[in-house]
Amino acid sequence: MKKNLKLADMFLKKADQDMIVLGKWLKDSEIADEILGFHAQQAAEKMLKALLACKGFIPSVFCL
Repeated sequence: MKKNLKLADMFLKKADQDMIVLGKWLKDSEIADEILGFHAQQAAEKMLKALLACKGFIPSVFCL
């Protein structure tokens, strides 16, 4: 399988955006835990997709 580093980089950049949101919202007591959990899950999923792309698997949008 061919590694797809460009796709992996895209997923990592998107995961980083979720982590930036989390970092800012963690300090805000008005943001519900469920919202923080959603963005944490999204970041983790994008990081996993980046790993899969590095290994040559092309993750589809909704495969995880």
